[in-house]
Amino acid sequence: LFGHDRAFLPMEINGALQDDFEALETGFFQILGEDSHGRSIVYHEKPRADPVIHHRDSLCRVAFYVLHVASYVGNENRCLSKGFVIINNPRHMQRKDINRLYAKNMFKVLEE
Repeated sequence: LFGHDRAFLPMEINGALQDDFEALETGFFQILGEDSHGRSIVYHEKPRADPVIHHRDSLCRVAFYVLHVASYVGNENRCLSKGFVIINNPRHMQRKDINRLYAKNMFKVLEE
């Protein structure tokens, strides 16, 4: 996901995400807050990110980063005990927005 050149850089904009700021800025994957059980709510709306401008690998790195941050919101290791909620919004999704490699990589991100 990050490759050999970024694998050990800090998980921040000036580190492992140095080429992904524009993808992060689209808000296609973002933390909305917490639900009544204290779990982070993560929102995903892929059409916000333009596939011509934002490469699928960049989008997956941003998703990994957002999930990493969501797991540490509030107290550390909250995700291990309570999990988090992901809301996927397919609104405005068109056939051209479907990318099988992106979906495959996203499942890998969610598994780890």
